[in-house]
Amino acid sequence: MIRLAEITEENWYDVACLSVKDSQKEFLAPPIGIIARGYVYRDCRAKVYAIENDGVPVGVALVREFTDEPLGYDLQQFMIDARYQRRGYGSAALGLILDELRKVTIKSRVALRKRTPRRSVFTKSAGSLIRGTSTRTLPIR
Repeated sequence: MIRLAEITEENWYDVACLSVKDSQKEFLAPPIGIIARGYVYRDCRAKVYAIENDGVPVGVALVREFTDEPLGYDLQQFMIDARYQRRGYGSAALGLILDELRKVTIKSRVALRKRTPRRSVFTKSAGSLIRGTSTRTLPIR
């Protein structure tokens, strides 16, 4: 079962060893960089999540709060390891992240940035299809 976990002394190295396909590497930071960005953006209430399936790290995500208008959240980094892609883990994890944001915020939007027109991400839990190279926002209510 997919769940979000804190990055801890026990799991950080396993998360840091995750990797995407070579064709995807130019679009996001390596996991150790994602973990570091969580520290750098701590004043923006950044949160780094380990994405686990039955206790095994399969991905990592970084969400941070916007510090200026429009208020909301930036899903800045989101990755599922190449070995675990196309199993529904990404959609499940995104749904869990949106659920977490709903619990802690009055803000109503989360931004997803697309850097490549070659891929599309179906955000089933948000009910939206995001394509292209623009920034889109999704409701989190």
